Amino acid sequence: MWKGLHETGGGLLIVAGLLYLVDFALLIVLGNPPSEGALLLKSIAPQSTYQITIIIFFVIDAMLVPAAAALYIVLREVNATYAMVGGVFALVALTVDLVNSVVAYSVIGLGSSYAAATSEASKAAYAVTAEFVLGVSYGVGTRFFMILFSLAIVITSAVMLKGRFGKVAGYLGLVAGALGIIGGLGGFIPLVIFWPVWFVAAGVKLYKLGRP
Repeated sequence: MWKGLHETGGGLLIVAGLLYLVDFALLIVLGNPPSEGALLLKSIAPQSTYQITIIIFFVIDAMLVPAAAALYIVLREVNATYAMVGGVFALVALTVDLVNSVVAYSVIGLGSSYAAATSEASKAAYAVTAEFVLGVSYGVGTRFFMILFSLAIVITSAVMLKGRFGKVAGYLGLVAGALGIIGGLGGFIPLVIFWPVWFVAAGVKLYKLGRP
């Protein structure tokens, strides 16, 4: 019934992990966004890199949805309850981040409107809106996503340790999840750099499990 599930889920995790590393490199090039609305809109308007990073994150989230479902189906044989909890946490977190990406993408339109505005009042309104959007997406939304998805990784990895996944992917997930929770609570986003490592490790193992 689930023919090809391991290969598909594993492949999606591997690609998602590699795309995450690409996006992290782009974010390093961009640097932290200015917190002041006018500066933010001025810096974003001429840059296509910002648009590319958001699109990549959206694609990654979309890929991780079926990958999370595949992990649940495979891991439910080990512990159905914890596999389901981890899967639900992951899907809720990914839904939040998909919405978060759409909200963040709206800043690009605000940047264009700000550049075309002819009055100071209009520019001020766009700047205030940009600050609000940044606070919601980059602040609250991103941190909530980090914490919830990291919890999903921790729970899923704990189940992996008791199944056929072996110790490497399981322990990597526990480390990646724990650091992600700390990063989310403290607002230190770079700590999720261990996520893609776990994606690739879990993806490779899941893919191999489906091979004859």
